[in-house]
Amino acid sequence: MRPGTKAWILSLLLHLTAIALVAWLLTRVATPVQAVNRGRITLDLAMIQTPPAAVPHYRPVPPVPPAPPRKKPAPPKPPQKPEKKAPAPKASPKLPTPKPRQTPAPKAKSTPAPKAPAKGQTRQAKPKVSKSAAKTPTAKTRPKSATPAKKPASKVTKKPSPRRRATPKPRPITPKGADKKLISSLYGSSYARMNSAQRRFIDENLRTILMISQRTLNYLGYPRDAVRFGEQGTNIVEFWLHANGDISGLRLRRRLPSASLNRQTLEVIKTAYMHYPRPKVKTKIIIYVRYRLY
Repeated sequence: MRPGTKAWILSLLLHLTAIALVAWLLTRVATPVQAVNRGRITLDLAMIQTPPAAVPHYRPVPPVPPAPPRKKPAPPKPPQKPEKKAPAPKASPKLPTPKPRQTPAPKAKSTPAPKAPAKGQTRQAKPKVSKSAAKTPTAKTRPKSATPAKKPASKVTKKPSPRRRATPKPRPITPKGADKKLISSLYGSSYARMNSAQRRFIDENLRTILMISQRTLNYLGYPRDAVRFGEQGTNIVEFWLHANGDISGLRLRRRLPSASLNRQTLEVIKTAYMHYPRPKVKTKIIIYVRYRLY
């Protein structure tokens, strides 16, 4: 026999024995099935008693007191620097108080006592002085009569007649701001005839209107006919700008020999006026539109 057949036979025998053992174990473990009673079962609902439902007993729960709000911890106090004690003021030395000078009392003039008359001489009787004579002051005590000084004769001076003040000439109204030369070259004497609101608007916004117009010209472009013939120059335009943003009375104050440039200038104003700042009062606007070929 070949060695391969022997190995095949051994493996077959081993498989058969394993199958036999498994079958034997299954027969030993299996239990006999009991016969099922297939009779009818009667059910009486009266025999069934349901127990009473137990009522749950709830105990009242005492309310929980709300927790006290937590106090925010106080921020730490910065360390206080010890205050420097101000030095006690030094006691100023006591100065001796000056004693008031005692003015000496005027000495009373001592009147000489009357001498006793010598023997054989009789006392002379004192002359009697009347009261009126005693009251009259003597020449020494009589005050000097103050004679009033003569006042110099006052000269009558005529007051100068008040001079009539010359009425100052009104100053010419000139534009203000950085665009003085521009406004004076465009408006001339018509600037002085405007009211204050119109002049203020022109001073503050004329340069802005010029910039918006030149940007609109760059947006619309240079006319092709003018580019072909090399035409360039400066137009001056005049119109009225109203408070609601509209314009009226649009016209050219200075024309160019090129008809295409004149038409383009009017189109520029009709397109750019919507972006102009609006005045409070109807105002005349005079600007220029410049064409240059680079």
